[in-house]
Amino acid sequence: MSILDQAEELRQKAITLLVQERDAVDQKLAQLGYDRAPKEVKRLCSLCGEADHNARRCPKRDATEKAEA
Repeated sequence: MSILDQAEELRQKAITLLVQERDAVDQKLAQLGYDRAPKEVKRLCSLCGEADHNARRCPKRDATEKAEA
């Protein structure tokens, strides 16, 4: 077994241990009621205030620009 093989084996073992440790921490956090998943933040358009697009892609942008002209 070469040194590179040994290094790769140690690397894989370290990864396995870290994943196991993370799972244990995640379980403890879940027991304490902490949700690791980030909350989804809806971005609102600054022109019309609707979600799922921005001012650059606003479907009402053309109508707003024509009304101002």
